[in-house]
Amino acid sequence: MAIIYSYPKVTSPLATDVLILTDTTLTAGKRKNKTKSLALSDLASYVVSSTSGITGGGTLNTIPLWTPDGFKLGDSIIVQSTTQVGVDPTIQVGTYSGPGQQTVLGAGFISTSGIGADQGSFTNITSGQTGVVTIRGNAIIGDQATDTLIVNSTVTINNQLIDGTGSPGTAGQVLSSTGAQTEWIDSSASALTAESIVQPIIADGALVKGDPVYITGFNNGQNKNIVAKADSSDPAKMPVVGISDGAYANNGAGFMTAFGSFNGAFDTTGGAENWSVGDIIYVKPGGGLTNIKPGGTDLVQNIAIVSRVQQNTGELEVIALGRTNDVPNLPTGRLFVGTATNTSLASDVIYVDDTNDNVGIGTTIPNAASTLHLVDTSPQLRLQHAGNTGYARVSTISTNALRFGAGSSGQTRMSILGSNGNVGIGTTGPNRDLHVIGQVAIDNSTSPSGGLLVSPDGSSNKVYSRTGNATESAHPLDFISGSSTSMRIDTGGNVGIGTTSPAQKLTVEGNTTSQYVANFRNTGTTGRGLIVRTDSDAVGGDILSLFSGSSYKFWFGRDGRLGLGSANPQSKIEVNGGDVEVKGSTNGIILESPDGTRYRVTVANGGTLS
Repeated sequence: MAIIYSYPKVTSPLATDVLILTDTTLTAGKRKNKTKSLALSDLASYVVSSTSGITGGGTLNTIPLWTPDGFKLGDSIIVQSTTQVGVDPTIQVGTYSGPGQQTVLGAGFISTSGIGADQGSFTNITSGQTGVVTIRGNAIIGDQATDTLIVNSTVTINNQLIDGTGSPGTAGQVLSSTGAQTEWIDSSASALTAESIVQPIIADGALVKGDPVYITGFNNGQNKNIVAKADSSDPAKMPVVGISDGAYANNGAGFMTAFGSFNGAFDTTGGAENWSVGDIIYVKPGGGLTNIKPGGTDLVQNIAIVSRVQQNTGELEVIALGRTNDVPNLPTGRLFVGTATNTSLASDVIYVDDTNDNVGIGTTIPNAASTLHLVDTSPQLRLQHAGNTGYARVSTISTNALRFGAGSSGQTRMSILGSNGNVGIGTTGPNRDLHVIGQVAIDNSTSPSGGLLVSPDGSSNKVYSRTGNATESAHPLDFISGSSTSMRIDTGGNVGIGTTSPAQKLTVEGNTTSQYVANFRNTGTTGRGLIVRTDSDAVGGDILSLFSGSSYKFWFGRDGRLGLGSANPQSKIEVNGGDVEVKGSTNGIILESPDGTRYRVTVANGGTLS
């Protein structure tokens, strides 16, 4: 059937218009034509009756959809934008009633070959009442390298994520851009090229960008460190673990740079401090950053190095690793010591006066005349050899006495009194300049060929002139005055005064013309003089002799005989080579008669004896 024409011809057909139809049939190989006329109203009725009564209407720019009974058409949820018809139109699915309640596809186009199908490689897109769009199967978003996907909300991926090479990656790998596409790489390789290590934080107090921070706690619910502004003048607010990446209110969430490049909108000129590339940046007393190393007792932590100086886009290389001090700040003269808890402090025991090269223990004013100055109620210096239990010590007491000790418990061996300077060996209370309890040995070497030993033993005091460690005299004992021997006690016990070769127990020699060689004097009014004694009274031998020149001038024998100018006299008194003179008229010679009568013989004037 073919439509030939319509009559009458009008711009818009009317229901009363008639269509002229030609109906052609083929019978026995011959074609027969019949002409028919049909009103438009009749045509509409025919269409309705022949299609089981399709009815319904629609809204402009809305794609129709069969109703559930299959006989009517109604509005679908797919609408074409009225402002972009024919020019990359936007297709809206659903009616917008709030965030997440509509899906917009375009500008561009959507391939309809797979919509609604959940098989093969086609894409199935569905939307529930919550506004969630589910894409099943494979989905390709964009077909050009310049196409962009912008996501302004949370994305959850419950299955594999394929990179640009088609790889789903392996456990522990991270996504990294190659510049041309995104690929899975090992996390260790990522760390090698990372500019910085950034960690999430919660602010404990307000922070500004560039504030050095220390840890004050941990938020278990958010799995984040809680940090606050650090202060090098307060040990409780150190050490620093990072630098705040932005301005955060109290309890606000943010980030800190723990290591590596710190940049962005940040001023690294330092203002009046005039920072330069390569400057070490410290924690400022009171908080903040400075290129001036803190002094005094402030803590020191070098947390960054200036790598770019710029007012708006400066850059630091953060090296804060949690160490409180690089080189300790200490009070003048103090030493830095460790504690039992593996921390450090300024010692209040030792003081070093570096200017005067003095050291004080227990004092901050070591005496200028001393190199080591110890102050305590019982100060002592203890010296102990490694591996030994015994030790030596030097100490002093309240009387300023100096004591030297040595032994298993550092027993005192020698004392010097502070009151008079007396030295005691074996005693802490010496009453002489040198007071020794025990023996005294004086030798000429460690292997002596001669020496002196003084050995009191309670009953007598012994002095030995000895060889080696012998307790007997093997050498003479000399007493030197000036450069000559004044007295010698030889090994036989002979004493020589003025001679080193005494032949007798006492030999006194001298060379003088104006003085006596010896003088024996008793100044006591009832005292006695000199006793010369021999235990034998046999005839022969003298007790006391006076020899002058080449002969005896006085000889007194053991038997009581006296010789004047004569040795070994034959009478009680024998005078040789001289007279016996008795002065005084009443003095003479007394003679005893046999009967015991004593007679004095005197001489009168003229020489008469009576």
